[in-house]
Amino acid sequence: MNEEPYITSINSCMQLKNLHEEFAIAKNKGRFAFVLGNGINRYAHSDKAKTWDELIKGLWGKNLDLKDFPKTSFGLSLTEVYDIMCMKAQGNWDENIKSYRKGIIEIFNEVPQNEILISQLKKLSIPILTTNYDGCIDGKLKKHATKKSGIYPIDEYFSNLEITKDNYGHEFSVWHIHGRYNHQKSIRLGTADYMGLLTYTRNYLQKDANLFNVKQEDDPWGVKKYGEKEPKGNYCFSWFEIFYNCSLCINGLGLDSNETYLRWLLISRKKYLDRIGSKATGWYICSTSDLDEGKKFFLQNVGLNIVIIEDFDVRYKDLFDF
Repeated sequence: MNEEPYITSINSCMQLKNLHEEFAIAKNKGRFAFVLGNGINRYAHSDKAKTWDELIKGLWGKNLDLKDFPKTSFGLSLTEVYDIMCMKAQGNWDENIKSYRKGIIEIFNEVPQNEILISQLKKLSIPILTTNYDGCIDGKLKKHATKKSGIYPIDEYFSNLEITKDNYGHEFSVWHIHGRYNHQKSIRLGTADYMGLLTYTRNYLQKDANLFNVKQEDDPWGVKKYGEKEPKGNYCFSWFEIFYNCSLCINGLGLDSNETYLRWLLISRKKYLDRIGSKATGWYICSTSDLDEGKKFFLQNVGLNIVIIEDFDVRYKDLFDF
């Protein structure tokens, strides 16, 4: 492992075209996906997009006195601030949760679609995983589910085509890895929400996807016994297979130490790929100000090259043009 992070920009020692060449190699293998966060909204709709800090602070202001709103830099995560708000608010806990989720959904429902980015991503014909709850990059795509969508719809995606384990690497599709605003109960806001999601994910991967029975690349997921050709039971093709088996370019995501679920997924992915004899590869796009030594150490050890791009036009527009 290099002591210094892998650094690139159009003005540095490595050109953007070189990064695009690396993307193209993974794409041609059918093993490339973007993981996009709220950064794409803040770039395209700076006047309408909100940060998570702003969302939680807005909820707090509707229910409690804003002068008591804590600064998260004082050793608090946003999920913990949300939990404390729920405890301090008057009324029934469950009804309050429903009300808060409804408020968040109303905000997400107002986020306009990013038509320029949608057009760029469609041309790439690759899967897109997003942590956003809104429909910013869904376009006018048709909603599908590979099996059935429950409270947490891991198999729901948006595409003009049906996506399967055989074609996912060569078709445009959008998957919401934290849930979506059309599924109110899938919205993750508090600590318990994310703990529940992690538990659900671990159980699904172990029991239904039967991840530990996958011995080498291209072995089918969900097969319970040696010699079986098709999965049985509760298995369904989902964004997990894309996340675990593709080279990932992560952009617009903070991935700070309090983002336990995403960090756990990256650790689990690295362990899985090591076990089946495949290399964990990917890129984390960020500004220098987004990095600290702890994050740098984490990212490098889960197989991600750290790509510094300070120009937001390059980061949220030119990056997708290859």
